[in-house]
Amino acid sequence: MWTVESEALSSQLFRVLSINRQDGLVAEISAVQHEPGKYQNVDYGTKIDTRPITVVPPSVQPAPAQVLLSSYSVLGQGIAQHNAVIEWTAAPSAVAYQVQWRRDNSDWIEGGRTGSARLELENIRAGAYLARVRAINAAGIPSLWATSMETQLSGNVVPPSALTHLTPTSLVFGIRLDWGFPVGPSIVERTELWYGQANDLQQAIKLGDFAYPQATHTLMGLAAGAQLFFWGRLVDKNGEIGPWYPISGGGVMGQASSDAGEILEYLQGQITETQLAQALIEKIDSGGESAVVVEQLVNQLAAMYTIKTQLTDGGRTYLAGIGVGVENNEGIIESQVLVAADRFAVIHPNGTTTTVPFVIQGGQVFMNQAFIADGTITNAKIGQVIQSDNYVAGVQGWRIDKNGGFEMNGIGSGYRVVIRNNGFYLYPSGSSTPIIELGELL
Repeated sequence: MWTVESEALSSQLFRVLSINRQDGLVAEISAVQHEPGKYQNVDYGTKIDTRPITVVPPSVQPAPAQVLLSSYSVLGQGIAQHNAVIEWTAAPSAVAYQVQWRRDNSDWIEGGRTGSARLELENIRAGAYLARVRAINAAGIPSLWATSMETQLSGNVVPPSALTHLTPTSLVFGIRLDWGFPVGPSIVERTELWYGQANDLQQAIKLGDFAYPQATHTLMGLAAGAQLFFWGRLVDKNGEIGPWYPISGGGVMGQASSDAGEILEYLQGQITETQLAQALIEKIDSGGESAVVVEQLVNQLAAMYTIKTQLTDGGRTYLAGIGVGVENNEGIIESQVLVAADRFAVIHPNGTTTTVPFVIQGGQVFMNQAFIADGTITNAKIGQVIQSDNYVAGVQGWRIDKNGGFEMNGIGSGYRVVIRNNGFYLYPSGSSTPIIELGELL
């Protein structure tokens, strides 16, 4: 019989008393445990060392002892940095230690996992600290927590300052945000940005965390003219949160571009790059002066259907067509209906007379009537009159006409104002006699 031993594991020794052979290779052995050092122990009192006969970790892991807290300061590039040190006495059979700490009765903060008996916390804030450590053996069995005494440590005494600015810039279907950091020594870890549709921080939702020193972010996918309010604050490496920016007066208002010219230019570039647009405006190779083509394309990246007509006159080709398609452009699914024509019109043939309520021609849109829930207009020219939908002359609502007339009626017992090319007049409610007249007297 032979065995292999190491410094960490030794075979257990027995003294054989008898061997009783049975059938084949089977034998019954009677033995008692043997300890070579027992004779020296009996004769001279020598200590008997326990042989390492197993490396299986214990089912109950002992906890570390003497968890201690201390701190020290270092100076780097003119900035004082305060660090905390957590130390403890190693526990038997432990292969790793889990460390947690807290300051001034806050929640426990995970300090990390380490194989040594020491852990440092950088850039701490001043306060009363408590640390706890537990040992973990090779089987993953943790011990009970061993906790330090509460220790007062010196450190940074102020939270991070507020942002110096938070500036939104309008983009087509988006808003870019730029912000600035305060000057001087800093242990800033990240910037928190929040936003909301209402100018109320209590209703805002978190936009994201942005690691220092990132100072810009672009929010895309917004509707044209969409208006949002923004707030920002800094968080340092200790989890300390700075004040909001703006500190008072509501959030910073940002708005996606509402410039129709800019938006149309952007959309033109987006549309003409699509496969459907290319198929729609591609000339028909027929060899004749006129042609009609119906095409259908279905593959893994696109499904398109186009109808095109073409006429060639004097060496110049004229196209008209309609295309319907869905395309997968680098993971972005987009559906669209495109019309290629010099004039696009909607005809209403089922009334007493045939009418054309909607026409697009020469880059202009013509509509007979329109009901718009929320409109954004860069410039407007009113041909006759603009007025509120509740306008009643001399009673309620307001009205402006192209000849310079203006009438504003108050609600209830309020006053009403009339401005004409001959003067300014203020009337009490329900009266036709002005109490103030500027200009020609009535």
